[in-house]
Amino acid sequence: MKKNLVLVLALVLLLVGCNKTEDNKYAKTFKEDYESLNGEVNKMGKEHRTVDIDVDNPFEEIEASEL
Repeated sequence: MKKNLVLVLALVLLLVGCNKTEDNKYAKTFKEDYESLNGEVNKMGKEHRTVDIDVDNPFEEIEASEL
């Protein structure tokens, strides 16, 4: 019985640890949004700075009510 419990617990921990795609979604969106402006010219005729943002950045997308 203990062996089965340990096996089930190990499988649950493995699955929970591998399920990190939701966290990376916001970091990827942030990276894509800001890097898409690289080289673009704004309304004032000035060119946006070129940025290179790491895909593992710490930024999260939240609603104003969550702030």
